[in-house]
Amino acid sequence: MSSPTFACAPAMLSMPERAHIRECASTAAKAFPNGRIIELGTFLGASSQCLCAGADDHISADRPLLVYDAFLTTPDMFYLYPMPVREGESFRALYDLFQHNLLSRMIIREGYMPEDAPLSEASKIYPEQEPISLLFVDLAKSEGVHRSIADIFFPHVAIGGQVIQQDFKHPFSTWLPLHMHALRNHFVPTHDIPGWTVTFRCTRPLTLDAVRSKALHTESLDPAAIESAWDATIQWLNDEGFSSLEAHMELHRAMHLLRAKQWQAVTRACQRAIDFACTSEIDSFSFLPNAQYLAQVLDSYAALSPLPEAEHASALLRKWSESQTTTTEDQIRAALWHQLALRCKADGYHRVALMGGGKHARWLLDTGWPGKCLELVAVLDDVPAELPGIQVCHTEDFHEQVDAIIICSTQVEETLFNRARAVFESRNIPVLPVYSPSLTSNGLLIQSASAPAYSRCTRSPCCS
Repeated sequence: MSSPTFACAPAMLSMPERAHIRECASTAAKAFPNGRIIELGTFLGASSQCLCAGADDHISADRPLLVYDAFLTTPDMFYLYPMPVREGESFRALYDLFQHNLLSRMIIREGYMPEDAPLSEASKIYPEQEPISLLFVDLAKSEGVHRSIADIFFPHVAIGGQVIQQDFKHPFSTWLPLHMHALRNHFVPTHDIPGWTVTFRCTRPLTLDAVRSKALHTESLDPAAIESAWDATIQWLNDEGFSSLEAHMELHRAMHLLRAKQWQAVTRACQRAIDFACTSEIDSFSFLPNAQYLAQVLDSYAALSPLPEAEHASALLRKWSESQTTTTEDQIRAALWHQLALRCKADGYHRVALMGGGKHARWLLDTGWPGKCLELVAVLDDVPAELPGIQVCHTEDFHEQVDAIIICSTQVEETLFNRARAVFESRNIPVLPVYSPSLTSNGLLIQSASAPAYSRCTRSPCCS
């Protein structure tokens, strides 16, 4: 019996981030059979799906994934998904719909994580008090909440366990890099993932007293202390081999100084970020929207009162952003196919064939797709014509085993999709459209281990 499929939940996660979460979960399951995997912040559950897929049987009804979220709609969520609920209302039912065949492998604790939670609440928020092999953090939307997370969960992270900080590169979350720098004797960075994620590995035991001794309070720093803290954090990341984060950290510094209304220092930090971005290899996937976001924040301040320095800093960021956003239609398509390859790899589709051997396939192959990401076995067509460097087969004469058939056409995608399904559906080979995901009920599919129906859901009394 083939494994059921489920729709990939909408999220801000990039395809490399999704693949990384799966890999981390797989590593955690193998290295720490008795360790807990915990998800702090889930939205509609894209990260839940990645964690369950990566950990496979390690996450079960006997040792479930622990999921924490308030499940309340905020305005920014409407940009990600047309939420069928109003602002402030619960979207828990929608999460359950996306995760329907995984719910029996979860304990869901619904409610806000408190800021600066008192010690008496720790055992209520995390009653298991067991070693943690993987902690996914997408809930640290304020410094006080991250202090609670550090107090309650960090002391339980096993030596060699991983902490995925999903908002590490987002300039709003200025506290995350500074907190992790303060805890540098216990956590080292291991991965900088295209998107907003940086992952850390625990290297030394961490006690609650050790966490509290670090005084993780950055809101009240004076301007000189802000500059000093960011200098030290950037130097630490450079020393650990993560100089690629320097431009992002300068945007963080700019946001931190903006909150302190140090406008000239903000401009200097923005200029350093741009200079680094122009001369070094950076994660432009997240740096570009981060620069645009910070420019919008600066504009909002300048709109309230004349602030020439804020306007200048915003102009610097906007000018750089505009220089990066001139793209051709072919560049957009190439980026789409690159993301598709990453998504296929993350979802376990390693051997693939293209359906359609016309001009679009020739163009795609000329771009070098799929590189080393996937194994392209063949191009299929009902009227096969030779293509350089790849076997071309008649659709019905292709009998090799592949993980997926990908439709390669901008003009007749639906026709080719229906033709491929007619031939390959009986062989349980997924057929993936690229430009029209609505051709399938789920768009691109994620394979999932079979799971029984909903049977287990609890609420943490401290989070309600």
